[in-house]
Amino acid sequence: MFLFPPWEEIYQVDRERDQTFAESVRVFETVKSWYARCRYKMVEVPIGSLDERVDFIESSVAKALML
Repeated sequence: MFLFPPWEEIYQVDRERDQTFAESVRVFETVKSWYARCRYKMVEVPIGSLDERVDFIESSVAKALML
């Protein structure tokens, strides 16, 4: 499961996303805790450009398929 942590530099409040950044961090940590209790294998996607994030995900999937 890929997790995308809140990223303050690009975070914006709008009509669909009405949480403050601090609230989004709390929700992220709560959801992450739930997934951990359910024993999901989680991979946090690092902050970076779109291309860097795509490369990270593709690389992670390729490594997982080799197991």
